[in-house]
Amino acid sequence: MDPLYLWPEHVEVWSLFHRCGTQWLFAEGVRTGLNYPGVEVMLRYTVERHARKQMLIDLQVMERAALSAWEERRQKNG
Repeated sequence: MDPLYLWPEHVEVWSLFHRCGTQWLFAEGVRTGLNYPGVEVMLRYTVERHARKQMLIDLQVMERAALSAWEERRQKNG
């Protein structure tokens, strides 16, 4: 796998995305989205209050992109 390079302003949300890796909801073996009560706990314990709203918005962008990529891979692999 090629290395991943992040702009400094994206490191914190990337880290949050990975900390929320245990918060995915599944239906019939397919990820459907994040468990937001669990995400909220993660936000409260790891992100400063003033940054939480934007961090959640950024996390949702990553969530949608990840779900889309996984669906594309599923369609490609049958």
